[in-house]
Amino acid sequence: MLGMLAPMLAAAAASSPLPADVADVRCIAVFSTLAGDGVPNVTLTEEQKSGLTTLIMYYVGKLEGRGSGINIELALLRELAHEDALDRLVREDLPRCGKETDAQGATLSELGKRLETFGK
Repeated sequence: MLGMLAPMLAAAAASSPLPADVADVRCIAVFSTLAGDGVPNVTLTEEQKSGLTTLIMYYVGKLEGRGSGINIELALLRELAHEDALDRLVREDLPRCGKETDAQGATLSELGKRLETFGK
């Protein structure tokens, strides 16, 4: 199967993505892997999977909003093609991405509280 992906991976390697793009793609990869039952010994509820889908969309939005023109599909394939991809994603990226989304969630929660005062 990797042989079939070789042309796409070569095309993705030809352009050098921004470090921020790579970080966001890796968050998409780890959250997608979790949502797709791809992490051994981890079972999630449908509600948790739905939450992960929201996080994936957050990172897709960041990438698209940055406007660097990254091909998300090819970048994901490149990240997932590494032999140790799953281990690396869970070990390195899950904690980093989780902290980032927790911080963003706290920021949005605080904003929501401040906006509530305008409605009263």
